Amino acid sequence: MRRKALVIVAILGCVTLLTIALSELSGHQMGTFSVKRLKDNVKRRSTQVVLSSKQVLFTAEVAARFERRRQRMKEACRRLKLTSYRGMRHASERFIFPTRSSPVVLYCPVPKTGTTFLKKTFATANNASQVIWVDRFHVRPVDNYDKAVMFFFTREPYSRILSAYIDKLWSPNLQFWRVLGKPLVHGVRHNASLRSLECGHDVTFPEFIRYFIDGMTRGSRINTHVVPTHKFCETCDYDYDYIGKLETFREDAAYILSAINVTTSESYSNNDDVISHHIIQAFYTNHIDKTHCAKKHHILLRAWRALQIRGIISMSIPFPFSESQALSVFRTTFTLVIQKAVDKTNLIFRNLDQKQIHSVSLSKSRASRSSQSPPLLQSRDRQKKMALASAYSLVPKAHKLKMMKLMREEFELFGYEAKPDDVFASKKDRNQKIFDLSDI
Repeated sequence: MRRKALVIVAILGCVTLLTIALSELSGHQMGTFSVKRLKDNVKRRSTQVVLSSKQVLFTAEVAARFERRRQRMKEACRRLKLTSYRGMRHASERFIFPTRSSPVVLYCPVPKTGTTFLKKTFATANNASQVIWVDRFHVRPVDNYDKAVMFFFTREPYSRILSAYIDKLWSPNLQFWRVLGKPLVHGVRHNASLRSLECGHDVTFPEFIRYFIDGMTRGSRINTHVVPTHKFCETCDYDYDYIGKLETFREDAAYILSAINVTTSESYSNNDDVISHHIIQAFYTNHIDKTHCAKKHHILLRAWRALQIRGIISMSIPFPFSESQALSVFRTTFTLVIQKAVDKTNLIFRNLDQKQIHSVSLSKSRASRSSQSPPLLQSRDRQKKMALASAYSLVPKAHKLKMMKLMREEFELFGYEAKPDDVFASKKDRNQKIFDLSDI
């Protein structure tokens, strides 16, 4: 039955794309039809439609990919004999009911896997009358989980942990400094200063890794943003229909939204929400921080670096304010400066990518046609990988090996590499200074 459902969704996706293509043809009879125009309109209209012209042909391939992931997870569950995570709330208490459709649709919102976008999608869906939002702590009971359509998203484990650290502890975030940073400093740092104990503002990435290792080893409750996906959603206790991945989020989200009949004009590629989040958090922290845990210059600098780590601002663009200048910077000014930096970054990355494409083309023309080149990595992705390598180069190898052992199930269930080069590089990374908290 599931395979039939996948085939039906694949056919419906192709029909939807064909309908849009035909409407484009009829709407531009005086002009020349182009794939670019179709691609632009598909991206603008709805995430229900696959968002790239190349993906038009791959709807069935996406369906087959979902089925492969399901089979891999089911086989790993049997092999590893996994049980529920006793230190966390039962997964059924975390399900979100995004639609009023029948059968019931259940979404397990794993933190740091695109949940913000999906929540916004459900809230702003074009068919809003058929979309509901139920807080995960106030959900209605489900009579039969076997009849529900269930899905979740996961992510490469090492990058997910770094993302949680950047968003909750590195970036200006007064709430998490208090509820997570302070107890973390008390628990893992020897000879901590009184300011650090009172503020929790300067947790380092190696300390965050120690917190994760200690919590997982003892089986104690840890922050939900780093609880492994299979524990958070109890993936071996429920028969999930769709397993999405952040690495293929566009295709996966478009397919799942189509399958559960949710349409929206939200665009996942837009970084505006991320930028706004960091700006708002920075100025809120500076305004509320009565204990002066961090100077305004350092707060704004950390927001700036967070956007660099995320690949939104180029590492080559320096923070533009001195300590004295930062005191008179208002939110509107900071927003404009960041927007200019983002525009400049887009130009820098575009030029670098074009040079890379040109260089690879020359190399291919000189090499044998039978030789295969590795896939091109865009400059933005290279910068993010560099930040990942920089962060983990600060972590002792022994702790990284403990992490690998503790996250073994994640690698087995979802097909991620247990010992990636970016994480386990032996030499120290020269860009470690981006994570330097010594002067804050």
